[in-house]
Amino acid sequence: MVDAFGEWGWQTLRAGDESEWQLLEKCAQRYGVSHYCLASAEAMRGDLIKGNERLAQVTRTNSLVKGYVVVNPNHLDESAGEMKKYLSEGQFIGIAIPPPRLSHPLGSWRTAEVVKMARRYDVPLLTFLETEKDAEGLLSLVRTFSGLRALAVLLRGCDWWVAFRILSESPNVATIVTGLLTERGVIEQGVALLGDRRVLFGSGMTKVHISRALGMILEADITDRQRQLILEGNARSWLSL
Repeated sequence: MVDAFGEWGWQTLRAGDESEWQLLEKCAQRYGVSHYCLASAEAMRGDLIKGNERLAQVTRTNSLVKGYVVVNPNHLDESAGEMKKYLSEGQFIGIAIPPPRLSHPLGSWRTAEVVKMARRYDVPLLTFLETEKDAEGLLSLVRTFSGLRALAVLLRGCDWWVAFRILSESPNVATIVTGLLTERGVIEQGVALLGDRRVLFGSGMTKVHISRALGMILEADITDRQRQLILEGNARSWLSL
């Protein structure tokens, strides 16, 4: 399996516990995870520069981990510097913008400026949808910037059926179904509305346990081929792994 989204550093934010890496290794062995694609929880919720650097240290010493460099539309100069610093490293495979409540609406001019700076690197943009309005903002971005590939993590509170219908209008957007939104029918509707090539598996670890998202996918009423695409094939394609 390829875990297309998780967050590194939740234990650091909570209590400075050093067991986080042990949890990732244990789950990789138990469930057969070949890669974790992680963003820094600290960079999204606190110190942008320090959080990215701590994740970079992990990616440099552990081939199991790939990174999303976190940028923030509220800090345009710092974001440009972080992209330049890390996207030349092979272990960083995408750019992540924090959820809108932590940064800026996806349809804002500041977010558009970040995307404009990111285009030169030709990597996917990881976004978060807190409401269906965020899906509209993301659709506007991919229509404005030709060739932009975007990944959308749906969060609890988002009307996922409406979001899927909106995102279905552009082939350049895929969704990552994670343990951050565990509701009945999410997988089946994602496949029905987006197609089986545009739904990816993400654990949401270490904020939540990998089994939450994995259980949804294993129990979904889809074919074995579709299940394997969601668990591995689609992430390898969208993230160039």
